[in-house]
Amino acid sequence: MKIATYNIWNNDKDFNSRLELLIKVIIESKLDIMALQEVRNEEVIKFITSKSNLKYYCWQAYPDCEEGLAIISKYPITFNWNNWDNDMDFHNSGVINVSMMVCNKKIGITNVHLDYKRAVNRELEIVKAMKKIEDNEINDYEFILGDFNTYPNSSIHSYLVGSQSLLGHSTTFIDLYDSYSVKTNYNKDVTLDFYNNPRWDNEYALDVPGRFDWILLMNPYPKAYPHLVEYRVIGHERVNGITPSDHYGVFCELDL
Repeated sequence: MKIATYNIWNNDKDFNSRLELLIKVIIESKLDIMALQEVRNEEVIKFITSKSNLKYYCWQAYPDCEEGLAIISKYPITFNWNNWDNDMDFHNSGVINVSMMVCNKKIGITNVHLDYKRAVNRELEIVKAMKKIEDNEINDYEFILGDFNTYPNSSIHSYLVGSQSLLGHSTTFIDLYDSYSVKTNYNKDVTLDFYNNPRWDNEYALDVPGRFDWILLMNPYPKAYPHLVEYRVIGHERVNGITPSDHYGVFCELDL
């Protein structure tokens, strides 16, 4: 199973050219599943699916704008929930959850785009999402991926990998980057790159580049661990002076 996450930057700058580059990345990576953030409207998703082998999609628009979250897939998708339908105060943090069958396994996918300003908003919504996943625990494997808008030394990451609790709750996920980097000495971890991404060529930034986009697997024990084949950053190479987004994407391949 080849899965990826990508914040595709809802901005008019080189938008059509960047979208074509994104489709090229999807095709070259031979993806099965992709989570997308900052999707400006459903037409963008229809265009991507028409140009790739990812024919199924779940699109959820935010209640306060046209932008939203999407998951596209080779496999039929069942939408389960988002974090705003019954709660208009979703703290500027979008979350959607779907299920699908892959290799005779039921896979849960949670796509997140957490608030970029306030840690407390990120904490409130990630805990809410984890509790909802636990309440509906019916999948063989559960993944959470997306743009977490924070660094791996944050409370969000520590909470997800089981190093600390948040709001009186705890959970245990495996950061697949950590697993792969230890096994292979892979260290290309930056996905929000203020120094090298063309988005910032004409702007001065003091922000520190970092790994804001993650793919995590809920610890499946006592079920068998999937075999992690590969994990890498995608979309970081410039083509005609641009990349698909101001973020880089993240790809991983697993044998279930």
